[in-house]
Amino acid sequence: LRVILGRFREMENSQGLLEAPPYAYWIDWANIDRRGVSFVLNAFYLLALRDAATVARSLDEKPRPYPPPDAWFLDAAPVTRSLDENSWAAALIEKAGNVRERLRQQFWDPQRGLFGDAEVNGKLTGRFSEHANSMALVAGIATKAQAASIARELIADGSDDVVKVSPLFMYFVTEGLFRDRKSTRLNSRHIP
Repeated sequence: LRVILGRFREMENSQGLLEAPPYAYWIDWANIDRRGVSFVLNAFYLLALRDAATVARSLDEKPRPYPPPDAWFLDAAPVTRSLDENSWAAALIEKAGNVRERLRQQFWDPQRGLFGDAEVNGKLTGRFSEHANSMALVAGIATKAQAASIARELIADGSDDVVKVSPLFMYFVTEGLFRDRKSTRLNSRHIP
């Protein structure tokens, strides 16, 4: 688990978000913006960090404290911390919280009322998708007010400028709406 997370660490930018992975990655058949810092990829990263924290907690990794940010290898020098609140699981939860806050702050477009797909050179690209916004609901990135705006867009079947999900990714749209308690207003596009 540490090695896998270490590979992701190699792709992080200075803000702790995954940026421009050195290989192609697939999210859905739809043409979402995956340049630079991808909201969807980082939302999945956030979920992976939370799941890794759950695994670390269940394995009770107390003898192996979390390595410092610049040493993500199995043979990294151990950090001397108290193991209660600063265990590896706690560090992963803290990192996930930082990723969530960065995504919330950097990708929200208040004029559009949606999260943007990607950020390139510190600026949003101006492209929006159901993918990014459903993942904002699923991963708990959106605030209550943001979630309400997103849900309105998803339930209304979206605007022409919002990239629609394919049937494969529809799970995340419905899951996000269920988590936001908007499931009673799903339309025929969401449930065949």
